[in-house]
Amino acid sequence: MQNLEKVVLLTLLARFNANPIIPGEPGAGTSWMDGIGAGSCPGVGTLPEGHPPVLKLTRPKPELYSYTKERVENLDFAALRADLTELQTNSQDFWPADYGNYVGFMVRQAWHCSGTYRTYDGLGGCDGGRQRFDPERSWDDNTNLDKAKRLLWPIKEKYGDALSWGDLQIFAADVMMENAGLPVLGTCFGRVDETSGYWSIELGPNKAQELVTPCLAGSDQDGNCEAPFGASTTQLIYVHPGGVKTEEHPDANNPYDLQLMAENMRNVFGRMGMNDSELVAIAGGGHAFGKAHGACPLGAGDAPFAAEVKGERPWQGPCGEGKLQGKLENTFTSGYEGPWTETPVRWSNFYYQYLAYDEFEMFLSPASDTTDPDPAKWRNITQWRMKDPARREATSAPKAHGTGKVPIQMLTSDYSLSVDPSYKKIVKRYADDIKELEHAFTHAWYKLTTRDMGPRSRCLGPYVPPEQPFQQPVYNPTTATQGEITHLYRYLKNIVRGAEVEYISLAANSAATHRVTDYRGGANGARIQYSPEKDWPQNVGLQPALLKLKNLELDYHVSLADRIVLAGLVALEAKGVTGLSFCPGRGDAKDGSVSEDLKLNLMYQFSWADADAPKARHAMKISGLTVMEAVAFYFHKTPNKDAVKALIDGTLEDASVAQEFVLYNAETLQALYELSEDDNFDTHFRNAWTKKMHADRYDGPESNVCEKLCVCAKEKTKDPPRRELMFASDPELGTTTTTTTTTTTTTTTTTDGSDEEDMELLPDPSCVC
Repeated sequence: MQNLEKVVLLTLLARFNANPIIPGEPGAGTSWMDGIGAGSCPGVGTLPEGHPPVLKLTRPKPELYSYTKERVENLDFAALRADLTELQTNSQDFWPADYGNYVGFMVRQAWHCSGTYRTYDGLGGCDGGRQRFDPERSWDDNTNLDKAKRLLWPIKEKYGDALSWGDLQIFAADVMMENAGLPVLGTCFGRVDETSGYWSIELGPNKAQELVTPCLAGSDQDGNCEAPFGASTTQLIYVHPGGVKTEEHPDANNPYDLQLMAENMRNVFGRMGMNDSELVAIAGGGHAFGKAHGACPLGAGDAPFAAEVKGERPWQGPCGEGKLQGKLENTFTSGYEGPWTETPVRWSNFYYQYLAYDEFEMFLSPASDTTDPDPAKWRNITQWRMKDPARREATSAPKAHGTGKVPIQMLTSDYSLSVDPSYKKIVKRYADDIKELEHAFTHAWYKLTTRDMGPRSRCLGPYVPPEQPFQQPVYNPTTATQGEITHLYRYLKNIVRGAEVEYISLAANSAATHRVTDYRGGANGARIQYSPEKDWPQNVGLQPALLKLKNLELDYHVSLADRIVLAGLVALEAKGVTGLSFCPGRGDAKDGSVSEDLKLNLMYQFSWADADAPKARHAMKISGLTVMEAVAFYFHKTPNKDAVKALIDGTLEDASVAQEFVLYNAETLQALYELSEDDNFDTHFRNAWTKKMHADRYDGPESNVCEKLCVCAKEKTKDPPRRELMFASDPELGTTTTTTTTTTTTTTTTTDGSDEEDMELLPDPSCVC
């Protein structure tokens, strides 16, 4: 490339590197590919000090933790359970337990840690333990949860790196709920702690979030944030519990339109993949424990982000005085006050019985402020209580601290469940049958706390329940032997001839759905054969190739997923790509239900609307590829550096929107320039292809079956390229094996007259994968 062209490219880099940081915002300057002015990272080369981790196949591995699968499996789970049980009723002076029991506090922590999850891009959830960092740490909905982690710290310190914060937060809630009488479904261990809030940046509130999942101006505090933003309100987990702001009721707390509140809940819970039954179970099952806190109108004090600027402790709580300030009866968290049931530390279905059979009336929380002479300036925090005084007395709960009793209460979000026709039927079922409730809640709770963990194969520990529908189950994995796979490899050379682009695209589009945020998607399952994937614009023209692979008549079993991936490899080899690997063992899904929210991926058909550029960058981030790899992957149909140069020169025919996108972004443009030189393209494309094809073959949280087991094959030519055929198991032996082989070739004439290489696998100690 001429020097002048390089100057032009560097000028374009400076021109398009213009997205500003918002000074003082949580996470400012850490959003991936933000394009943030002077000193920003171009996405390649040496990273500056303090730069967030570069994306890999999985999320960047933590530097401060020594996490291994073996350590988790060797945890003394019985001792851990005993320690949590002891903590449950061991009230501490720095944060006394409500009712002498921390069950409600730990349920809230796990609920809010997991409830950040959203299906749109897989962000959120408790994996990573990011509730310890901004932006999540300082959210309104996480007020005072710093004390929960302080309570758990002695246990975390005792078990060290084998017990992650994410696992500890979930297991603490599970153990304490079991002690309170609820038989939980199980616990999936295997969350790996991260060392920053990097993967929470786009959850907001900040500029990066506004670019990816905007919440329209003015709606961030009125409950009207729209999908794909996960919650209805910034800094909250789900919905604004006081109601949805309307023109008729401009107050942020709107208890008057209960049906609107119910619909808002359905919309928001749907963004995390929850249906009506799961929503009602989670809302009431979680509120079976603990209480809300709204002791006075003064609030909770400064959140961590603001408090640390002042050199103060977060959420000190101005209510009360002396040693009681901000604690006990003076605690402020949400502004609402009171328990939901008469037994706030014991499992029950009272919550549903109240909603099904009692009438409620509005009242104001103690945190309301009606002292201003102008009623328009009053701060009304509305709650609901039983209308019948006798019932109110009969169902009263003990005070959280001290003696006496207090009435139970409901939030507007709770009470709306008794108004919506669908919710109302479910509420009554749960009120009349606690066993149905227990089944619904335990399954919904496990889904809530585990949805971000991906397939069941990533779960560890002795409490993992059977595979659930949300965990991408696959069936009938490949059982073909090594020789049979080699036969299919040879056979596919004829199948793909003349249609290489279609078969490459089929494999690429199938695998591109994988994302490292919630470990969903990927080629395993071959869900590209079902709706919605088969109906996506980029996949419509691939059905003839898909059907040809599906209808192959073989004397051995190879799943459709493996056929797709192997055909893509064969087609790429026909295009001149070398050094690729194949790892069989995939299965096929029975439907495409888990693909409903995987549309945002590298192959997504972005438009040229300004709003789609941040989405394209975000799709690259969640893909798990580096910028160089992601840009190289865009050239899978023409996998060579000449195509890269042609795009730069403006001579590439039929360039995709995704390829053209890289010309208008600083980081991707720099990557494009580097890929056009030397052997960069071949290396990065090979890495990208291998990562995407193997990404969903999990063996625990950090391991992959394709990393461990392989059979190498070398063609007997001078300085032959390495082609790796990886095998997870040998069905004939019934055990997992590692074999090294070399290849001798003979020429065979096929039925269509073409010559093919017949591969015979022989031992070769010099072949190392």
